Amino acid sequence: MSASPADPGAPDGAPDGDRIRTARRRGLADDRGATAVEFSLVALPFVFLLFSIVEVCVANAVSASLDNATSNAARLIMTGQMQTSGAAATTAFKTQVCNNLNWLGSTCTDNLSVSVQTFNAFSNVAQPNVTVNGAFSDQNLAFSGSAPGSIVMVNTYLKWKLLTPYFLTGFNASADGTTVFESTVAFRNEPYAVVGG
Repeated sequence: MSASPADPGAPDGAPDGDRIRTARRRGLADDRGATAVEFSLVALPFVFLLFSIVEVCVANAVSASLDNATSNAARLIMTGQMQTSGAAATTAFKTQVCNNLNWLGSTCTDNLSVSVQTFNAFSNVAQPNVTVNGAFSDQNLAFSGSAPGSIVMVNTYLKWKLLTPYFLTGFNASADGTTVFESTVAFRNEPYAVVGG
């Protein structure tokens, strides 16, 4: 029995079982398309990893920028410039924070909430309640005026839309895909001169 022209790898006179084994070996040795299959298996986790890195980097940049902007704006309260300017306190303070976050553009003031509280002692300082029914709410936030020597705590909250929905649990995000970054600064006001006092 001789090998058919369609099966040149089988030896002359090989039985059908040998031909099948030879064909099987040839099929296992054929690696055409292996790279495409391997890439398809690796591509999805790799792309997810890239988006993860970008998301974490952006989140760190937003958080650091908010800390810096809050600290710079809070200095205006600490030195009495905000109190003596006569401007509407909440609006003026939000404007100052957003001026330091100018890379966010016009969305800053809409997504920023502020709280300024005054206390008698540092031991009495307490964070405002910003959670209502498990979601962020700025309804309990207020802007309290302060005097020279007052102990003040400033909190800013910035709602941020996440780039990828996969981080909703990792960033404690709400159902609409946003998370809230918070920055807090506590200090004693300097003994600035009170206008008219």
